[in-house]
Amino acid sequence: MPEIEAKRILLLGLGSNGNEILREVREKIRWEFGDPDALRWIRCLGVETHSGTRELEPVDTLYITMEKEPYQSVLRNPGQYQEQLRLEDWLDVARVRSAGMDAVTTGAGNNRMIGRLALLMSTNFGNVYQAIQQRLDQLFQLTARDAESALEAAFAGTKWEVQFTESDVEIITVGTLCGGTCSGTFIDIGYLLRRIAGQMSSTGGTSRKVETRGIFTLPAKGVLNGLHGANAFAALTELDFFSDTINRYRIKYPDEARDRDYLGETPYDRTFLVEAGGTDIAAVHRLNNVVSHYLYARAMFPPVRRSTDGKAIDGVASHFDQVSRCGAPQRYLTFGLANLEYPTRQIRRACSARLISETLGEWLKPMTNDADPLWLRRSSLDEGKIRGILLKAGDRSVFDGVTDILNRNSAAAALSTLGETIHTLPNVFSTTDPNAAPFGDLEVELIRKTVRGNWMAAYAAVVEEWRKRVELLLSGG
Repeated sequence: MPEIEAKRILLLGLGSNGNEILREVREKIRWEFGDPDALRWIRCLGVETHSGTRELEPVDTLYITMEKEPYQSVLRNPGQYQEQLRLEDWLDVARVRSAGMDAVTTGAGNNRMIGRLALLMSTNFGNVYQAIQQRLDQLFQLTARDAESALEAAFAGTKWEVQFTESDVEIITVGTLCGGTCSGTFIDIGYLLRRIAGQMSSTGGTSRKVETRGIFTLPAKGVLNGLHGANAFAALTELDFFSDTINRYRIKYPDEARDRDYLGETPYDRTFLVEAGGTDIAAVHRLNNVVSHYLYARAMFPPVRRSTDGKAIDGVASHFDQVSRCGAPQRYLTFGLANLEYPTRQIRRACSARLISETLGEWLKPMTNDADPLWLRRSSLDEGKIRGILLKAGDRSVFDGVTDILNRNSAAAALSTLGETIHTLPNVFSTTDPNAAPFGDLEVELIRKTVRGNWMAAYAAVVEEWRKRVELLLSGG
């Protein structure tokens, strides 16, 4: 029985790159398990300002767009939103207009303020809040048996054992700091997760612990797109400020009447920064692939979690109050990745399919006169067992049919021939003449009709017998 030591994880992708990373995680699950939804303990949510993005399934994608009228209304009169969003404190209308956008439906235009504005608009914010909370509720309610049932359904009934050794749920937010959507929202999202985690910390008398991680990609040194470099610089400046626990984060959420303050709390429990190895688009995709591999490995393999948790990295975190020789703060983590994949499950399934194919191929070959009569006995499917399968029609055996036929004849004839008929019945299967009818109506009406009507049942029984044998061999039995 395959065993998995699982961890409940919510993956949150911000912007196009974040959604691409989540899609690659799901593709890895699909490749190994056939159905990405088979792993119920890994949930995804993509948040995107581009309504044309289709990286994830619609049910896992949340578009925080703004149509032309509401968007232009904000730019014409930001003061009317001061009470709700404090726009006059942070929105530079002239800078936003310079992006040349009539609406926010095709992305944030590499403008961080547009990305933040789209997130904090009342309807969008409410949808994001609800989607995150809903997925967290589902993960906390997920039992090991629920997870096993989903896997068994994906693997045609194969039994699995899933263990949750940790009761908490981890939220990992991913995206790039180069564009407008993630770069403009990742700080607000981090503190929103803290708000949700605080509200869920004790629900229904059950302790619900939520841990957060942020993994954000940076442009390579010498990036050619000036906006990407500027966005990353501004995002890192903000991240550095709020990662210093002496600073305060203040936010006016659209669903609350008063401002909310966070003092002494960083946006995420742990923040990772990873940099592309080149300035071309291929380097960006390679980096996204590295992040997706890390996420998948963290969700599936306990050794990976142990090597990137707690004591394994606390030694690094102890230096967060220090600065480098250049005077730069050291408040972030990073990782590299080298992996060698050995697709155990795919190899096992391929061997199973090949064995079953070869086995059934032998069964389908015509029997020759010089066939080894002991072969069936060695396979535990002897002639008597097969004959029993063929002669059984539902709940009625062939001998029930014999009785019906004989009852239509005279009682004397029935009594005189019943014993002989039953005794010699197996000889029907050894006749060399397929048109011969040794017992007249009995053979034509009953034997052939029963055999022909049940050949599918016999076939299914043979396949089931060999499936059990293959499973036994693969499990080491």
